[in-house]
Amino acid sequence: MSAPASAVLDRPQVAESSPWLGWARRLDAMARIGSTFAVDPHEVRRYAELGAMAKEMFAELHGRPQVELPDLYAPTEGYVTPKVDVRVAVFDDAGRILLVREAAEGRWSMPGGWADVGDSPARSAEREVREESGFDVELTKVIGVFDAHNPHSTFSAYKVVFAGCIVGGALHCDHETDAVGFFAVDDLPPLCRYRTPLRVLAEAFEHRAAPDRPSIFD
Repeated sequence: MSAPASAVLDRPQVAESSPWLGWARRLDAMARIGSTFAVDPHEVRRYAELGAMAKEMFAELHGRPQVELPDLYAPTEGYVTPKVDVRVAVFDDAGRILLVREAAEGRWSMPGGWADVGDSPARSAEREVREESGFDVELTKVIGVFDAHNPHSTFSAYKVVFAGCIVGGALHCDHETDAVGFFAVDDLPPLCRYRTPLRVLAEAFEHRAAPDRPSIFD
């Protein structure tokens, strides 16, 4: 039985300008990601506690007891949507593209990764470039939005590819990358094809040659 309209209207509303809902979403996302990859039992427990804390925050923000939380919170998980991968095409003055080598696979890709909850696509992309290559970049345009479904995975994904230029920082690697370099179109290293498909790389070079080229999408 659904709640009376008056009861629904009486529930406290979360102000759109309040940062608390965003913080709760980010905590929940961190807990889910951490629980997926954690191995140590202590880490597993801590991420479970973090997830419970996020749910308590959702309940408090909406003025609802936690026992009633599923009808408020769980429906947002029910409609499955594609994951979002963000990548950035960055070129040097010689027209070579910036690539990073994935430490886990030994193959190269444009810097990027999964977009984070609470971040815009652009902010996620800029952060990924900084973390994986050491360079600060300014995004200049959207090169394209591509269907990035990997036939070897159970989920679907979109790949949003930006063009960007270096505005600071210095070359370095992080725990996910073990090499960084610039490469000409006729001298590319072994690529991680699902992270950087050839058609995406080719489109990036086309945009470098013709800056007014329109964005494309699948």
